Amino acid sequence: MANPDVNEEEAQRAIVEHFQKLRKQQQQISQVMTSLDADIREYDNVLNVIREFEPERKCYREVSGTLVCFTAAELVPMMEKIVQNQKDQKELKKKELVEKGIEIDGYRKEHNIRFLSQEEALALQRANGAEAVAQK
Repeated sequence: MANPDVNEEEAQRAIVEHFQKLRKQQQQISQVMTSLDADIREYDNVLNVIREFEPERKCYREVSGTLVCFTAAELVPMMEKIVQNQKDQKELKKKELVEKGIEIDGYRKEHNIRFLSQEEALALQRANGAEAVAQK
């Protein structure tokens, strides 16, 4: 006959692991957003410089590992489109982050998960330590 305490522990462990998985997914989305922010800033800086160039000035851009020559007039719209695509991607990730937060909150409430304060965690560790000593 299976030990109910062991089954309960396994169920609790599975709940915690799934919760941690959801939190990790949320962190990954946040990291992608941070990366997109950095890319947007870089492209904006380049655009600000290129906009001041004469329209006929030659500019070089790496495309799939190959250096390609453009005029400033040709490059500005391309770069603006890239920046807009990056901003659109960031907005999608922002929505995804909100949805993941709602999912995590729902899961937390469904399984009555709560975060312990540092004092509560220390008290629990002391209690578990005293319990282990008493069992020996």
